[in-house]
Amino acid sequence: MKTVYFVRHGESEGNAGPIFQGMDSPLTDEGKQQALDIAERCSKLPVELLISSPAKRTAETAQAISERSHIPIEWSPLFLERQRPLEVVGNRKDDPVMKAIEDQWFKSPDAREYRSKGEGFVAINERAGKALALLGKKTEQHILVVTHGFFLRAMMAKMLFGDALTLADLERVMAGFRTENTGITVITDDSWLPHMKWRIRVFNDHAHLG
Repeated sequence: MKTVYFVRHGESEGNAGPIFQGMDSPLTDEGKQQALDIAERCSKLPVELLISSPAKRTAETAQAISERSHIPIEWSPLFLERQRPLEVVGNRKDDPVMKAIEDQWFKSPDAREYRSKGEGFVAINERAGKALALLGKKTEQHILVVTHGFFLRAMMAKMLFGDALTLADLERVMAGFRTENTGITVITDDSWLPHMKWRIRVFNDHAHLG
């Protein structure tokens, strides 16, 4: 039975600060300590393969895990966070204009109305499917993936709804489930339902944060 452990990155400056973050947002001091804590916890798992998003905050988290467990990192852009439109990146979260763009971006199926296009539902749905397919093809039976909060929940939604996933379904998952920095989610490929390959065993376990 294949087991995949997902870890959300440690707290980033973008998480903690008032500015919409891009891909280059680094870990805060708190995030660096969280990375060390999750690295210690992951050292007790039977991990054979470590995959990480190449964004700065995930890379720093993955490097802490890699150094503690002596496992090399395989970088994959499939596990990057959803791409925001360039209009909001670097701007304040409390700016009403930026908040309106962010809200419309989230609800947009394809994000074509934005200058940067961003990554709408169609793109994120497709990428979530590709990411899960990649994990399914790996020969290793115990895989750890360092990724991001939005994209992790998008993968969970894809597992639950499969090809029938709609934007409304994704919105409900995003509203109903939250992820903590360095929370662990565990899935296995033993689902008995005909439309599902994966089963969610643990979601957002962050006991190591005390």
